[in-house]
Amino acid sequence: MTPVIKGLLTGLVLATCLALLTLSPTGQRLEESLGLYTLFKWRGHQDPPNDVAIVSIDKASTDTLQLPRLPRKWSRALHGELVQRLKEAGAKLIVFDLVFSEPRDAAGDRVFIDAVRQAGNVMLVESVNREITAVPGAKINVEQLLPPIDALRKAALDTAPFPLPVRPVRLNEFWSFKPSLSATPTMPTVALLHFYREYVPHLLKLLSQAGYRLSAFQIKRQLTQVREQSRRHPDFVNRLRWLLQQEEQRLAPEQAYAMKAMVAALTGFDRRYIHYYGPPRTIPTLPYAAVVDGFGQWDINQLSAAVSGKVVFVGFSQRQQPVQEDNFYTVYSQADGLDISGVEIAATVFANLLADETLQAWPPMQQFLLIVLWGVFLIALIRWFSIPFALFTIAALSAAYAYIAYWVFDEFVVWLPLVMPLLVQVPLTLIVGYVWRYHDSRVEHRRIRKAFGFYIPDDVVSQLVRDGEIQSGGNLVHGVCLATDASQYTALAEQLEPIELSDLMNEYYRHLFQPVRDNGGFVSDVVGDAMLAIWVTGQQDETMRSLACKAALGIDAGVASFNRMHADKQLPTRLGLHCGDMVLGNIGAVDHFEYRAVGDVVNTATRIQGMNKHLGTRQLVSGEIAESAGEFLYRDLGEFFLAGRSRPIQVLELMGVKDAIPVAVKDRTDMFDECIAVFYEQNWQRAKLLLNRFLQNFPHDGPALFYLEQCEHYQRQMVRWEGAVAMSQK
Repeated sequence: MTPVIKGLLTGLVLATCLALLTLSPTGQRLEESLGLYTLFKWRGHQDPPNDVAIVSIDKASTDTLQLPRLPRKWSRALHGELVQRLKEAGAKLIVFDLVFSEPRDAAGDRVFIDAVRQAGNVMLVESVNREITAVPGAKINVEQLLPPIDALRKAALDTAPFPLPVRPVRLNEFWSFKPSLSATPTMPTVALLHFYREYVPHLLKLLSQAGYRLSAFQIKRQLTQVREQSRRHPDFVNRLRWLLQQEEQRLAPEQAYAMKAMVAALTGFDRRYIHYYGPPRTIPTLPYAAVVDGFGQWDINQLSAAVSGKVVFVGFSQRQQPVQEDNFYTVYSQADGLDISGVEIAATVFANLLADETLQAWPPMQQFLLIVLWGVFLIALIRWFSIPFALFTIAALSAAYAYIAYWVFDEFVVWLPLVMPLLVQVPLTLIVGYVWRYHDSRVEHRRIRKAFGFYIPDDVVSQLVRDGEIQSGGNLVHGVCLATDASQYTALAEQLEPIELSDLMNEYYRHLFQPVRDNGGFVSDVVGDAMLAIWVTGQQDETMRSLACKAALGIDAGVASFNRMHADKQLPTRLGLHCGDMVLGNIGAVDHFEYRAVGDVVNTATRIQGMNKHLGTRQLVSGEIAESAGEFLYRDLGEFFLAGRSRPIQVLELMGVKDAIPVAVKDRTDMFDECIAVFYEQNWQRAKLLLNRFLQNFPHDGPALFYLEQCEHYQRQMVRWEGAVAMSQK
């Protein structure tokens, strides 16, 4: 799986989980309690429709009327006077958000009943009685409507309940139809159709054209039937809305406005969100005592200006509510404890239906897609762009989204989710993205360390990863250099195809590299068939030199194994060891550097390696190596002026570990030491005699053959002896 696909899939999985969380009850409660609250606060106060007013029963009215605090203890004759007064002022519909399920004093009830009958435009609320009933294996909630007293119910224009959904914190929703009450329409829904009663005949026509047949339209009864029709037959709703769109162009603006509101109320969801217009008393509110006849502070003209042609809701609405029972905690509840009263909720819901502007939450599928796409986009930004750019872009887009959410809410009363995409998804995706990025960085660092570890030491890799750049130059260190070279490589390179040669050399180098790594060294350079390995320390260290000698013996054994496996492609290998001070670091310029050692030690190790060709040996070391690595057996081969050097250097053959060398090899070494000692006494004749005697026992010994030739050279040429053998060739 490619990193791009892996990143997108991870973002998709994370975003899908968050989208599901958004649509869960927990996510919805979070959005309601914080997101919806924020949108209302950003928008602030908004003017409600002009067609709604409230008459409030408050403390000032009870004090003025010298009545008990609770309205249920008042004489209902006062309500009769209020109805008469509002009717005279031209109120189109009067809705009481007060319960009249029990009779009071007969005289007062009679006055109220007569006033309601004569007004012909009074709606009364039905209370809902909830009881828990036990059934086999469970307990169920049973809800029962309690209408007003019978005489009052018959006198009223209509009655309807106004139950509100159970609210965990704030009240955000209302019922347009109550499913648990056999889909009974609630008071604001019924009031809406009474308010637009003159347009109901045209609604009947549209319903008939859409496929719903009825002979008469009794609002409360038929509303439920239309609601059931719309739930069971979505095509009925679509056809009804399509017919309304066709009719709009032929209707007067007021009639079109009314028809849209009624169709929306009939075909929308049972449970809807409340579109609050502002804090308590945002809807125009008149004190009860200021309206009733005999106590009215307003004359009929003033009252008419306030309520004419409007729906007037009557109920308990106290400015200071320490004892009010019918109040609700909402997004506009005040810090001083002032909530919105039940009658204000009823008036607000009616105004929402009247203006067809109930708050619309984005459909679940659209919310799901929004969160998923937003999440994938966020993870893509974090994964594949620089941190400053990603943070700036996310901040800018988050601000833009917040503004769009506010604008859509203010302009179209549509609620886009805020909390999940901005307050949960952005920080969570940032955390996940950057943890992932950190993990990838760690993996990348390990890959870098592993990759560079094939070329440079671990401490240098650590410095490179830490500093993030290559510094030219190096440090003065003490170290051992081991140089190797393979004979017959040129011939093999000519015979083999490049791929075959590459495979062969990779296998060859495995036999060289492993002993170096096993003994604490690192391979500094490889060119063709030659390798340079280095052991580094801060000062002269016998252990380090011993490790280098062990590596040399391991290389010799590894090459022997390689040559046995490739009898027709053998690569006999020579090596040389030398130690001393050198500069180790990054050598190069501009855009190309190599990590290598620089100094005479490197050149000398290479020259010593080259001496093997002349001496017929495989492993040569300098005297500096031999004097401190005492656990090995060496054969002293004398001192030499190496090509290009002005000072002589002692060269020895590494024979092996003392404890593992046969006695015969040690005796051979002792015999050769006697030959060399005579040679360096410049007794060429006797040296030749001893060397010939040595060669009788070891006829193919390379150093003996070399020195025999040197004896003849010095005898024949009569050249001056400089105290060491001069090598004119590498």
